[in-house]
Amino acid sequence: MSKENYISREGYKKNIEDTLSILRRNLPKTIVAMIPMWHPRLAIEAEYLIDKHKEECWSREEGIKHLHEVSHQYTEVAYEIQNERKFDSPGFTIVAQGFMDQLSEPVRDVNGAYNKKFYASDLLHMSKYGNAVLALHLWNCMLEPTGKKNQKADLSNDGLAVQCPKQPYPYIRTLGNSLL
Repeated sequence: MSKENYISREGYKKNIEDTLSILRRNLPKTIVAMIPMWHPRLAIEAEYLIDKHKEECWSREEGIKHLHEVSHQYTEVAYEIQNERKFDSPGFTIVAQGFMDQLSEPVRDVNGAYNKKFYASDLLHMSKYGNAVLALHLWNCMLEPTGKKNQKADLSNDGLAVQCPKQPYPYIRTLGNSLL
């Protein structure tokens, strides 16, 4: 992504809000779990470290720095939209699930090696295994109170237990019910 081709912070926010408006109109009784943009190093650095024979066609460090700035702005937008509560109603809400907010290094396995099985063959996207691990962390994050969610999931831990809602909060946590 060149600096000229990215969507501005304002454009990104408008796109997300337009999408949420469509969802709210068409999906009653919905909680939207929004995963903020994660650090680009999780994919870009993984591609380089796992497959060192790939040729680099751009300055990796400069590109990562630019993408980090953009992804940070996009992450801020996710929390802004949640905290503005513009989309909160008795039958609809959004919750930013920031379980990857503090991650900035490629995923490693339990032995500390870069975990190639976490990534798809292009090393930029997640594999089925990687998506399964992310889904597990997402589910557990959804049960944590908004504002007190784990922001640094241990993605090398694929043995994480699936949490169940517990008393006194036997439901998915939202901004509204986390304030109770």
